[in-house]
Amino acid sequence: MKKKININKNTFIYIFATILIIFFEPQIFKEESFIGVEYIDLIYKILKGISFLIVLIFYLYKIFTDKSYKISKTIILITVLQFIMFISTIINSGSFTRFIGPAITTIVMALVAEILIKEKKLIPVLKKVNSYFIFCYLFNLATIFIIDVLKITTYTNVYFLGIDNRFIFTLLPWIVSEGIISIVEQGKLSKRWVICVLLSEILLLYKFSVAAMILFAFFIVLYFINDKVYVAKYSVQLFITYLILNILFVVCKIQNLFTPILNLLKKDSTLSGRTFIWDGVMGKLLKNPILGNGMQSEYYDEQFFFNSSAPHYLEWCRVPHAHNSIMTLLYRGGLASASIYLYILYYSLNKIKKYFENPLGNLLIFAICIIMFLSIFDTMDFAGLYFIITIAINIKYINKIKNE
Repeated sequence: MKKKININKNTFIYIFATILIIFFEPQIFKEESFIGVEYIDLIYKILKGISFLIVLIFYLYKIFTDKSYKISKTIILITVLQFIMFISTIINSGSFTRFIGPAITTIVMALVAEILIKEKKLIPVLKKVNSYFIFCYLFNLATIFIIDVLKITTYTNVYFLGIDNRFIFTLLPWIVSEGIISIVEQGKLSKRWVICVLLSEILLLYKFSVAAMILFAFFIVLYFINDKVYVAKYSVQLFITYLILNILFVVCKIQNLFTPILNLLKKDSTLSGRTFIWDGVMGKLLKNPILGNGMQSEYYDEQFFFNSSAPHYLEWCRVPHAHNSIMTLLYRGGLASASIYLYILYYSLNKIKKYFENPLGNLLIFAICIIMFLSIFDTMDFAGLYFIITIAINIKYINKIKNE
């Protein structure tokens, strides 16, 4: 007879809450300017590796012992996506150490989301993780006070949640998590959720993170229309809009038409040099269109992305990504990986459309669209991306989850 492994309910909740917290790491630990940060980053990588083994063993055990568990289409697609980039990295003599972190994060987030839904433990785990998000928010305020008000450190514009355009890596999962809890337990978005959104907007407004600030404002609109308008019905149209906007900004450079407005927002028509990077990616893609150039080391990227073209002289433009999710994937895994990524997005949005009357539909469609539209100007490869996408794909099961 097969001996079943029984895990205490509270133990399960704490294990998976801890795993999620590990993957929602503070962005300050990724800043190279801090002395000793490489050791903290190493600790996080080790913890992520251990977490990956725990989640994988648990998932495989369930596959073989529980008939309700099957390897889903989501897990297959995400695994294939990472496998393509792995092959491309090997072929192009890239950096395996830079590949392994994002690959593990992507797979673990999808696996954890599926496990929590199947085990009906999503809500209690998210409640534990929400306490962590609140701590991160408050601690980030403390670092803003120390750096911007007291000015007792030489570091500027780098806080506990990282630089301003990395705040959303914590703020967005917090808003989604709080929203899921309130909808499942109360059947609607709560006032507590509104406070969560407003607090997030205050941070984005303070740092004047324009794109995120504007898009997050739509969450406030969501509160008033969530039980009246089913935005989720138009998920596929929103996906097509996302593709068109990518073409307009990346290929057609439509932003040049709005230079006066950009100047008012303290931006330029190169979008802080992003257009140089996108042009560079297109040039590289012509050489390896199918599999791309793999995950490369930082020094390789410095040579590739460096640009000193007039009139926007960029004396130092070393970045490990293309400041656009599709362009980053085209560079790292070619048309093969970019196509799978876009299909995963479409698949998740189409699932929401099928269950648009589910109260969670609007929340998830808003969250994913915010990620998509922000990804036109940045690479949104954070832990919350695939966690939210996997929840969206499994939306029909969410209302069955009770707070046990």
